[in-house]
Amino acid sequence: MKRVGIYIRVSTEEQARIQEGSLVSQKNRLLDYVEFQNKRESNWGTLVDTYCDEGKSAKNMKGCPEFLRMLTDIKTGRIDLIVATELSRLNRNIKDFCEVWDLLKENKASFVTLRVMPNSA
Repeated sequence: MKRVGIYIRVSTEEQARIQEGSLVSQKNRLLDYVEFQNKRESNWGTLVDTYCDEGKSAKNMKGCPEFLRMLTDIKTGRIDLIVATELSRLNRNIKDFCEVWDLLKENKASFVTLRVMPNSA
């Protein structure tokens, strides 16, 4: 059974203040995804924690304390799957992404996003 951490983030304080806005929407979509997967496959995964960076840009992961806490939880084996709404919620810096990718591989962990990036032609 997967040990799941869901990650949600908005870039600005203004976005974070919106009642029933993006943070709530992201969280609900991610919780629905975990629930759906468990209905499809018994014992697919259990939600361990929710990591939420409010008003934090993903241009540098060091500015996202909840993201860093999530990475620590991967290193300690507390979680082994990150679920996010889209890749841009995790980070927007290719160097940071490569570091995260290596950390996931080293710790036999992975991530999934609900939204697939569109093909660019």
